[in-house]
Amino acid sequence: MELVYMWIKKYGHMKNIGLNFGGEDFFLVKKKKKKENNEYEIEITKKDNPHHIKNFFNIYKEKDKNKEKVNIINVTAIIGENGAGKSAILEIIQKIGPKVQDAFFILKNGDEYIRTELMDKYKFTGLYPKHSVVKLQNVIFYDNVLQTSNFKRYYRENDNIFFNLSTMKYLYEDKYKTKPLETALSEYSLEELNRQMDFVSNFYKIIKDDFEFEIPSVITILDTHPNQNKEDEMDKEKAEHLFDDINSNEVKKFFKKMDFSNYIYKTFKTNNFPSNLHKIMKSIFLQWLLNTLNSKEAKIKELVKTIIKYSGSPEKFYTFLQSLKKIQLDNLLEIFDVLVKIAYNYQKYKKPLTNTITENIFGNFKKDNDNISKLVRLLKKTDYTSNLLQFKWRDMSSGEVAILTLFSRFHSIKHKIQSDNILILLDEPDMYLHPRWVQKFINVFIEYLNVDFSGKTIQIILTSNKPICSSDLPTHNVIKLKKTGYDENNWPIIKVIKDDGYQSFGANIYSLYKDGFFLNEGFIGMFAKKKIQAVIKWLNNNRIRKPSKKHENTIMNIGDPIIKHKLNQMYCDKMEIIQSKDRSDDQNQ
Repeated sequence: MELVYMWIKKYGHMKNIGLNFGGEDFFLVKKKKKKENNEYEIEITKKDNPHHIKNFFNIYKEKDKNKEKVNIINVTAIIGENGAGKSAILEIIQKIGPKVQDAFFILKNGDEYIRTELMDKYKFTGLYPKHSVVKLQNVIFYDNVLQTSNFKRYYRENDNIFFNLSTMKYLYEDKYKTKPLETALSEYSLEELNRQMDFVSNFYKIIKDDFEFEIPSVITILDTHPNQNKEDEMDKEKAEHLFDDINSNEVKKFFKKMDFSNYIYKTFKTNNFPSNLHKIMKSIFLQWLLNTLNSKEAKIKELVKTIIKYSGSPEKFYTFLQSLKKIQLDNLLEIFDVLVKIAYNYQKYKKPLTNTITENIFGNFKKDNDNISKLVRLLKKTDYTSNLLQFKWRDMSSGEVAILTLFSRFHSIKHKIQSDNILILLDEPDMYLHPRWVQKFINVFIEYLNVDFSGKTIQIILTSNKPICSSDLPTHNVIKLKKTGYDENNWPIIKVIKDDGYQSFGANIYSLYKDGFFLNEGFIGMFAKKKIQAVIKWLNNNRIRKPSKKHENTIMNIGDPIIKHKLNQMYCDKMEIIQSKDRSDDQNQ
């Protein structure tokens, strides 16, 4: 099923707007007011799209000719300046279904067109006078903006056909609502990292060959509680309160003497391990202990008493902890084992084993991916550790993170898609990307879908405020929105630009930028424009008879050779006039 047309009655500042998405036919809607009863009549007509090419967006490589492929039925870009309503259109599209008050939609199902219901007193004439009940296909929505005003806008409960991959949705999940902000953000970061590592493990080519950047081989593991002394004080008070039958001096000694050096030494065989490793293990252990103290089971409290008893001796402490493995201390010892292995393997892979003591723990993602992924999974399974550690890729730009985030989120839901038809909505996927990457995005994304979503029929609708993506799309697949003014309520008036001679597909990107739709105030920055205007005003002021080094240097910094040459010529003429007047004045004295 393909979305081919939508008509917006009223949604925010958008009123009476029709949008064709570049299918085989163009649709036109005329809204008429009947004089006799003041009711509205909507007439729908259609005509052929003479430039439509079937299967235009399917990319089939020779080596994959016998494999099941994705069918990209259409790709449409909605472009326009900020505030033109691009994101609002994606919001409306998500409402496709019965009893919609804001808009109606025309969809193509095989060779048949169907119109959805519009909940209002409109009489439909011409084509499709009767509406049909549409069973919505799978919709995948993506955006990467942290916008608090949209906190609940895209969140749909118990919806198995709508896959929301927006950043706000991930942060608004039920499991985070009752947790402290620090814990919620840490768990969100862990899940994001886990998705990214899984994607890179399966699609390293996209990162390495298509976008030409190297995934950092190193992941830094940081302690999120650097002020450990304050944490210890809080822990002591809580422990003494919950465990009042233990002498407070014993508790203080326990916190002070607790030593994991023997635990670490059994793996490292040297004391040159990251200084943060011991502190992190202590933090995790203390959080496990406090979590355990909340238990009402007597055997648990007896276990904790025994732990405190052995904590004074590193060797006995290590031996005792190892003996507890059969009791399964909520993944605690497994977390310790993996954490120490990651730190050791990083040192080992450096060749030779370094004798330098580092502060943080580093993991080698390329060579120790299994252990790093295992640690992330273990931390997610426990309530007391998720906010203690922070994982960070080293030296990644915002554009690199944006690419990883988008592709990894899609990869994470591929097994959840049940329908064979998918509508993908991308809200400014080119945000944070360098123009070279924007040039590649549509092609790389379609090639990726061929692998992860093979056998599916997919329609893509994306938004952008840049013209680069439109170079990959035929003109009839580009919807241009423009603000033409403001109404009496100070709402922007939005218009769809049609038949303006704009030819997008295969167009030179420089030419696209020259289009007045994108740059209607010239081709230089506003700051530079004002500086140049100030120079011109100075040059044309005949009352000024002194040279200006500031204006001379401004002229010399201009990049456009024609403007620079003309202003430099004007400057030299002015200097000649000033000098001539000065000589004349000297002769008259």
